[in-house]
Amino acid sequence: MEKLINKQLVNYLNRFNIIADNQYGFKKGVSTEDAVVQLTEFVAQKLDTQQKCIGLFLDLTKAFDTVSVPILLSRLELIGIRGTALKLFQTYLEDRRICVKIGDLTSEDEMISYGVPQGSVIGPTLFLIYINNLCNLTLFKSKIIAYADDTAIVVYGNSWSEAKCTAETSLRIVMGWLNDNKLTLNLSKTNYIPFTLNPHINPITPYTIKAHTCRDTTSTTCSCVAVSKVTNVKYLGVIIDEGLKWYTHLETLSNKIRKSIHIFKTLRHCADAKILKEVYTALCQSVIGYCISVWGGVAKSRFLEVERAQRAVLKVMLAKPFGYPTKQLYGETKVLTVRQLYVLRATLWRHQNLPPQDPSKRTNRLICPTQVHKTSFARKQLYVISSLIYKNVNKQIKITTLNNYEVKKNIHNWLLEKDYAQTEALLHHGI
Repeated sequence: MEKLINKQLVNYLNRFNIIADNQYGFKKGVSTEDAVVQLTEFVAQKLDTQQKCIGLFLDLTKAFDTVSVPILLSRLELIGIRGTALKLFQTYLEDRRICVKIGDLTSEDEMISYGVPQGSVIGPTLFLIYINNLCNLTLFKSKIIAYADDTAIVVYGNSWSEAKCTAETSLRIVMGWLNDNKLTLNLSKTNYIPFTLNPHINPITPYTIKAHTCRDTTSTTCSCVAVSKVTNVKYLGVIIDEGLKWYTHLETLSNKIRKSIHIFKTLRHCADAKILKEVYTALCQSVIGYCISVWGGVAKSRFLEVERAQRAVLKVMLAKPFGYPTKQLYGETKVLTVRQLYVLRATLWRHQNLPPQDPSKRTNRLICPTQVHKTSFARKQLYVISSLIYKNVNKQIKITTLNNYEVKKNIHNWLLEKDYAQTEALLHHGI
């Protein structure tokens, strides 16, 4: 019954586009990767135009457990759920009781009026409705990006002083909304990053961003809590640094891959090649491929540690010596290299975002025009380099008229035949 109600509710929300576009949580066809892509793309575009950019990463305390039921019911009514449908949700949410059991002892029942039911099918959808107005807040020179309660605010300005004032103003508006809706911002875990292409000359260092609860947001002597400044932050499983260089993320990723080596040392003695390949896909390739479309455009020298970790796992899996030829290793396992996996994901991302056109009138030049950019930094970002990769791939295998599954399958098989140099060439002009 709950699944049926949730399906009807989601269809209603989608039909009238009620949930904000910058909310990526619990939506069909949207993932955490889309949220990270949107955030990094926005930051890169501002840095490319020499804007000063600051990212605020908010931490909400027990957001799902502190949802106010009366406020949630009023939100449901405001979006058009009324009459019998509203009464159904009212009986579902109100007069809920909980008890605590420790060993053989059970407490008395206690009525709760906060929170959506934990582990419920419909709980995440109700939470999106509850927090939806946060994503729709109008903030000056700011952009909110959210995945459920994982919220980031990116602000920008022509100078660091302007960006700082904008950040404090936006943070105050958001804190006011959270307070009005019975949600709590954990300021001890809320951080900010001043994004810059040159971290060695960071003019924002003397400034402190405060979470103002006083009336004067321009005051520097008030006792309001200061938000912690960090050089990198983990957002939706990806470590984002102040220059979008991804060094810390790649180092962490490399270490995480190598931790699975001992599993294959044991497993290779009792499992066949097919099972070993499936375990590799589940434990290693899934880790390598997560958000690779965001960080995969870094210089090839930065890929070395991740690629070495990948090869180390494959050699242990097949019981090959340390100096076993790389080309033969990938040929036997039929596994894409890290860079090839990036080419595949970047091409798929661009294919899914192609503007609708008549296939018979397409030309290679107009399939996906390259985004205007000024710096070499912007060229490495997905929104720019994916167009170049797509055109280079499309010159050799025609993919514009294929569906997503066919594109993925054809490019995967085609990349297996490419060596290191040929793969790197796809990221440059003149193919």
